[in-house]
Amino acid sequence: MKHGGIQTALDKNNLEGSCFPFPHFSIENFIENKETVCRLREEIVSLFGSEETHEETQNDLSSRMQSCDLSSVCEEGCLKDIRNLFYSEEMISFVESSSETSLSRTEIDLFCQVYRRGDYLLCHDDMVHGRAVAFLLYLVDEEWTEEDGGTLDLYSTDEELNPEKIVARIVPKHNQFAFFTISPKSFHQVSEVVMKNTVMPRISIIGWYHRGPTKAPEENQLSNFLSPVYGEYEAVLAKNIDIEPALLGGFLSETAVAGLKEFLSLRAKWTPAKIPPNQGSFSTVSLEEHSPLFSLLEFLSSDGFRRKVSVLSGVEIEDPVSRIARRYSRGDYELYNEKTEDIDGLSLIIRIVESRDTGGEIGFMASAGGCVFESCFCEAVDNVCVLSLTKNRKTLKYIRLSSSTVIYHIGAVYKIKNKV
Repeated sequence: MKHGGIQTALDKNNLEGSCFPFPHFSIENFIENKETVCRLREEIVSLFGSEETHEETQNDLSSRMQSCDLSSVCEEGCLKDIRNLFYSEEMISFVESSSETSLSRTEIDLFCQVYRRGDYLLCHDDMVHGRAVAFLLYLVDEEWTEEDGGTLDLYSTDEELNPEKIVARIVPKHNQFAFFTISPKSFHQVSEVVMKNTVMPRISIIGWYHRGPTKAPEENQLSNFLSPVYGEYEAVLAKNIDIEPALLGGFLSETAVAGLKEFLSLRAKWTPAKIPPNQGSFSTVSLEEHSPLFSLLEFLSSDGFRRKVSVLSGVEIEDPVSRIARRYSRGDYELYNEKTEDIDGLSLIIRIVESRDTGGEIGFMASAGGCVFESCFCEAVDNVCVLSLTKNRKTLKYIRLSSSTVIYHIGAVYKIKNKV
């Protein structure tokens, strides 16, 4: 594809990628004219020669140099051409279709970055300001290898969306274009730059496409998971959620519950959670792709479900900041403060009960200044969705099981955007 003065290899036949641990893609030899690549590098080096056009960051999270947004600093030359390329409809449409993510045509961030020897960027997820896709154009030396550092390391996540370990790595290559989707799972880092085989630093153009208009959810996706009464309901049900948790009975469809119970009780691999006794005793699961549990957790993160929860709760929510899948059997318990208590959060838990024996009890107690000022207790009823706020308080939940009942909690905590 040619745009302005730049001819690129922007074609899906040249695209390489993987969905593990989250969707990421790359195209090698992106700019087809080598002279253009050389001039682009020269212009970036010149840009960092002026203190007015870049800033240096050094803190616990990162050490690097970054330019001002290219929308305001390049009026000519190759930098102007590359800026216009990343702003173009052809480029945005290509990234949008490849990542299957709706992208804005107007909200685009674009910078140049330089990582010198010893520079780094620690693990983070890029989940800020509506970002949807991150992209990079590497302009390192042709001799750059993994030994030189500066790799883009991708992390796997556990069932609560905490980063676990590095499972994939993108080694910067001369004239390589790379991009990845941003989600609660997109934890990544830039490893320390060593520059063992080169004298030139790690130079790149980086940016973010922001989320565009959300496409209407497919009706069958909601109906596959939700009970028809909630799939069709378009009014606030949790009217007193500021005062007490809301309980929505018969939340999932019968088909979804049946498939979920079969997987949770017979096929899921549960192991005791490694937590201190003063926090609880329960089991967590090894998440398997394409399982009913995996599909449900992905559904909880979908735009369609978030809109539905916003309607039912009267609270406009953003992407989840954590997800859970836990199993409680006889003798298990849990006492904990929401780890999102420092943000305005909406906690959603879907309770699945394997046995209808009595003996399971769930409690919610809100405290301030060390004093409990409200509480709510309920029996462990099957297929109930529990909505509660973490806003301006510490919500203490406890589970106590004294019979053969087995309870599963599947849910998420969402950041609150606005009260509807």
